[in-house]
Amino acid sequence: MLDKSKGELSKNTIIAKDLPRETERNKEITNVKKKTLSQRKDQKKPKPCISGNIAENNKKPTDLSEKELIELASIGNKKNNSPDKSSVYTAISDYIFAYKNRDMKKLGSLFHVHAKENGVSMDKVFKSYQENFKVLNILAYDIKFNEIILDNKKATVDGDFIISFKNEDVFKKSYGDINWKLTWSNNNWLINEIRYNVTSTKVQDDFGR
Repeated sequence: MLDKSKGELSKNTIIAKDLPRETERNKEITNVKKKTLSQRKDQKKPKPCISGNIAENNKKPTDLSEKELIELASIGNKKNNSPDKSSVYTAISDYIFAYKNRDMKKLGSLFHVHAKENGVSMDKVFKSYQENFKVLNILAYDIKFNEIILDNKKATVDGDFIISFKNEDVFKKSYGDINWKLTWSNNNWLINEIRYNVTSTKVQDDFGR
C-alpha cells in the first residue's frame, strides 16, 4: 500500500509544475507531503481485533513434559468425575457396553475385588461369562432405570432389563429385574454386587418379534 501511495505522490508532483511561481510550487508540494504523511499515520493504526492481542495469539504453545501432561489429565478427571447420578449412569453404561461386546478385560476393570453376582464371587462368574460368550451373540442389552439412591460414596441402582441374543441360530429375549450396588473408589464407581432375576425368556423370529 505504501508503494502505491508514493506512485500517487509522483503524479501530484508533476501537476504542481504548472504553477507560475517556484514558491507556490514548493507550498503545493509541502501540502501534498503533509496530507500523505497524515494518510500514512491513519493507515498504521491497527484495526479492531475480536481475538484480542494479536501478538499473544501468534505465540507458539508451550511444550509440556510427559509428567506435566499426566498431572493435567489427572486434574481434569478430578474436576469432571464426582459421585453423582450422572457418573452412576456412566458406570452402568460402561458395564452394559462391555457385556454386550463380550469385553472381559473391560468387565474385569469395573468390579471391586470382592464383588459378587447373585452371591457368587466374580472370579467364578467371569468363567461363566466366558463360556456363555462363546455360544451367545448379544444383540441388545436394554435397561430401564427405576431408582438410583446415592449415599455419600455408595450408590444403589434398581432397574428392569431386556437382553436380546442369538443362541445356535435361535433368536431369544430375556426379561427381568436387576440391582447394582456400587462404591466410589479412586475417582470412579466400582460394582460391589449385582443381583438379577430372569422373569421370562421368549423365542423370537428373524425380525425380533
